[in-house]
Amino acid sequence: MKKIPLEVALVVATLLACVAFVGPRGDFPLNDDWNFALTTWHFAETGELVYSRFTAMTLKLQVLWGALWTIAFGKSHEVLRYSSLALWIPCVVIVNRWLSRIGVEAGTRLVATAAFAFHPLIFWSSFTYMTQIPFLFSSIVALCAFHRALDDDDLAWGMLGALAVVGAFFIRQTGVVLAIAPVVAILKRRSSLSPRWKTHVAVSISPVLLFALLSLFTNALRGYPGQIGEHFVVWKVPLTELPGQILRVVAYYTFFNFQNAGLFLLPVAILAGVWLARDRVGRTVALLAIVLMLAGAGHMVLRDCPMPYWSDVPTLEVHPGNVLVNLGLGPLTLRDTWTLDLEPPFPMPRAGRLFLTSVAAILGGLLMATLWRGWFSATNRPQREGLIVDIAVTHCVLATSTLFVSGIYFDRYTVDSLWTLAVLVPVLSGRVAFPERAVAVSGALLVAMFSALATQEYIRWNAARWEAYGRLRTDGISLARIDGGYEINQFLVGGFDGPILLKRSGFSVVDPEYILTFGRVPGYVVVAEERFESFLGLRHGAVLTLHRVDGERK
Repeated sequence: MKKIPLEVALVVATLLACVAFVGPRGDFPLNDDWNFALTTWHFAETGELVYSRFTAMTLKLQVLWGALWTIAFGKSHEVLRYSSLALWIPCVVIVNRWLSRIGVEAGTRLVATAAFAFHPLIFWSSFTYMTQIPFLFSSIVALCAFHRALDDDDLAWGMLGALAVVGAFFIRQTGVVLAIAPVVAILKRRSSLSPRWKTHVAVSISPVLLFALLSLFTNALRGYPGQIGEHFVVWKVPLTELPGQILRVVAYYTFFNFQNAGLFLLPVAILAGVWLARDRVGRTVALLAIVLMLAGAGHMVLRDCPMPYWSDVPTLEVHPGNVLVNLGLGPLTLRDTWTLDLEPPFPMPRAGRLFLTSVAAILGGLLMATLWRGWFSATNRPQREGLIVDIAVTHCVLATSTLFVSGIYFDRYTVDSLWTLAVLVPVLSGRVAFPERAVAVSGALLVAMFSALATQEYIRWNAARWEAYGRLRTDGISLARIDGGYEINQFLVGGFDGPILLKRSGFSVVDPEYILTFGRVPGYVVVAEERFESFLGLRHGAVLTLHRVDGERK
């Protein structure tokens, strides 16, 4: 029996220790968990797939996965969170072994593995039951298998990759683009591949054909009827305005995507800078990309909207619901911070926001330059390295392009579209000298600490919120008299057939007698509080239960 490599054992042990530290316990939904949980539980109980009005994606494979966990371990949000964690750990291990097989040396490989595992949005998402982690798992299996198929000329691996693509688009429709990346790599390098390269193309492209057939002749790839069209509302403009709209979307979404990737993949961006600095062309391309990204950052600052991006009114450019909020992770979905747009707890000073905006733009510029420089340098590399460079660059470009059809952009979309940078950059950078590696390691440690502490804080304040809600219900207060925030109201009021409760509507609680908040609200008095602490005791907060003063109406 083949032994598990010590490196893999250490990686898994570290991840399990982080899970224990954060503590995913608690039977309550986080962010959009309520939606996917309702569908999963209904399927587990009846075998019938029923979507809520909130669901635009296909979701089918995730529902099946969650239903198996529900049947095995019981019906709870905590069980569903563990189902995501059970996929996150294999994601990290596959990336680590993939880099090892390509030949990335140990030091750089471990930095890249840590950067991927503790990418704040990947780490945070792994403690939810949203679609990020199941989709990411399918994506990693698909591209890793395609790379192995071409490198070894093994069609069995190609078939596995094709199956993984099918799995991906049965979670989210955009998973179909995964099949195109290996085809581009094959066509680019066909003269150096085996004579069976055409067969590899056929295997790789087969999921696209299946996707087309299912889309044309069935409803298998649709979520709730009409809901996916809501995501494309950006294109429903007069024809004369369409060119300008397209340019706006492409410019804003490209800027946001690379800025977010630069910040969240900090150690990888450092390695990218080291690689680009090695020759004049790399330095020139990096400078141009950084100038473009800083221009975008300056534009957002002039609009008085530095990072972390937030808007009290949904717009094309900035939509409420980003995961990065102030000095923490997770949308602050209580009445005061979400509906009334009052100051959040632990606000980031403006100087810190300006610094973050600028640094993230510079780091994003390095990653943008890496894609351009990497594409043209791939032909000079050995086949194993060249193939992954071609696949990763193509995937980043195509997956980012799929965002352009949407009328909504959230920072977590950078996970789906630019995760391959965690594989691409270590391959390009190769062996890194000690001083540069030390900087990258420091960046990895900083990001890992932030991810773990901020995710722990998010779970703790949500636990406090549900504890406060539970006390009100125990005291005989009906749901109609409580605004508990997005998750409580959408999960308990919305359900399958209820309305999508918009931010500015107060989540259909028109005249709440009791509200749960982080801070005081005019017209209400504090009647109870549930305290929480985070960041190793450096932060202390509370979820307040407020009661409306007689005669006041909010």
